[in-house]
Amino acid sequence: MNDDAKLSELLGSLPREKASPYFTVGVLRRLRDAQGRRRLQPIERFVAAAAAVVLLAAAGLGLNSWRLERERVQDRQAALARLEVLESERAALEEELAALARTARVAEPIHLTSTPGYDVVLDMTRLARRAQERSVAIPAANSSQTPTSYVPATQGEN
Repeated sequence: MNDDAKLSELLGSLPREKASPYFTVGVLRRLRDAQGRRRLQPIERFVAAAAAVVLLAAAGLGLNSWRLERERVQDRQAALARLEVLESERAALEEELAALARTARVAEPIHLTSTPGYDVVLDMTRLARRAQERSVAIPAANSSQTPTSYVPATQGEN
């Protein structure tokens, strides 16, 4: 005996189930209700899909705008932080320059080297005077007159 025949025999031996008295009425009511429901027309489906696309596009644009504004704020904060660093560096340089100028006013000329017939002397007081005259410190290497004096060896120290 094959399996299908055995299954049919087993199912046939089960007792029959009786339908409730309201079964037919319930099935007919559900059929009537399903026919009464209105399905969306193609144009209505298109309008609903277009509205969903517009909403998604607006949400995407809003999110992108928020992200760009956040990046602008972060860039602005980074620029302000860099500006603060630069201002503190400028203040430190001004203080260092002022300290150098104070040192130059009281410093003695420095004897650097001697060559046959000349002594090389670094005179910081001349540099300080020139910086005050111009109100800007100019490095000696960039000026037309260096603060280095070449003094004949007979006049300077050996």
